[in-house]
Parts: sequence; structure tokens; C-alpha cells
Amino acid sequence: YYLKPRSGFSTFTQKFTLHKILYYIEKYIHSSVDIMELGGGNSCFAESLIKSCKMPIKSYSIIDNCEVAVDKFRQMNIPGDAYMADVTSKESMERIENCFDVVYSIGLIEHFRGKDIEQIIKAHFSLCKENGMVLISVPTPTFQYRFVRSLMEKMGVWGFPDEKPIKFDEIRDCFREADIVDKTINYKLPLTQLMIVAKKSIL
Repeated sequence: YYLKPRSGFSTFTQKFTLHKILYYIEKYIHSSVDIMELGGGNSCFAESLIKSCKMPIKSYSIIDNCEVAVDKFRQMNIPGDAYMADVTSKESMERIENCFDVVYSIGLIEHFRGKDIEQIIKAHFSLCKENGMVLISVPTPTFQYRFVRSLMEKMGVWGFPDEKPIKFDEIRDCFREADIVDKTINYKLPLTQLMIVAKKSIL
């Protein structure tokens, strides 16, 4: 996946997601920020966020369990760290808990199942500083999503056989102690995504 060039389709849709990320950072964070992206190897957002964010970004770090992806991020020479780690393992990330003002993931948890999803969501909060912001964006099975995905599958251009779109009710309990400040579905994306924004609480 990481060795393939980015498609024009994904590059186009990422602009709408980037706009949302910037909006929430600028709304809820009021100082310079350290950012962590989970599953962010070869990040398609890092350079644009650093360039466009009104808040000064002190560092931008990523965690990914794919060596190729981590190496690609390091080649960007972005101020921050690239961690080769399993986001489902609490032990692998203990050394960087409570270190980041913004912790987010885009299109990550839908590739996992069961308790692993809960552990990944908890990891967002454990890495986040007090009063920091957690943002999770995940495909959600609206009619629009199901139609577009079905069309892509029939055309033979669907590349994510393990992707399982998620409804909020399926992960509601993972946020039971979090302060959710916004929850929306981004219909500007052909493959709609549920976006959840929360302030740091103890899970």
C-alpha cells in the first residue's frame, strides 16, 4: 500500500479531511502544539498541517507498525519523532504517555476488531496531555458510503478488503469517560467518515 503512488481520488478527498482537522485544532487548542498521528506512517496530512495551521506546531510525531511507512515519514524531515510500535499494545507506548496536545487518527480503527479497537481509542487519550484534544475519524456505513464502496468494488478499484465501517453506537462505550465536544459525519467525502472530537479525560 505505502509503495504505491497516492491516487488522485484520495488526494482530492484528503483536502476535506485536512480542512476539518485544522478547524478543530484552531477551535479547541490555543497555544503552540505537539501533534501525534496514530497510524501516520507516510502521513498525507503532516506537511499540510504544519504549513496551514494558525497555531505554531512545535512537533509532529507518528506511530505506525509498518517499517516502510515509518521510514517514509522519516524521509520527510519533519520536526518530530517516528515510532515503530503496535498501537494495540499499551506497553509499547508508555514512554510517551501524556506528551501531546493533539492526538488523532484518520481511517485507522476500522482495520481492527473487538478489544483492539477499544485499546486503540484508549491509546489516543493516554498519549494526550491534560486539556488536549483527541480526534478520531472512521468510515461509517451511510447509504452514500455503501453505494460508493459497492461501485468501487464492482470496478475492481477497492483496495481495503479488511475495512469495516463503524457506527458511533458500536464504539460509544469507549468514550464513556471522555468529554465529547463534537461528533459529525463528513458527507463531503464520497466514503463518508464519522469524526469524533473529545477533550482529554481519564479513561
